[in-house]
Amino acid sequence: MLPDTAIEFPRSVAVVPHDGADPHFPPTFLPTHQYLSLRTAGVWPDAGWGVDPDRQAMAWL
Repeated sequence: MLPDTAIEFPRSVAVVPHDGADPHFPPTFLPTHQYLSLRTAGVWPDAGWGVDPDRQAMAWL
């Protein structure tokens, strides 16, 4: 059950970056088109990094 202020965005999208980064699902806290716009503009934190956070975390272990 979602709180009254929550917005449910459908998640039938998988992002497959053209830079060779791993496919992933967009975050659930904002609309998909906004996430893709931020990545395209290069202002999303991992835009263009090509770093898989899970792989990076495992490297620290």
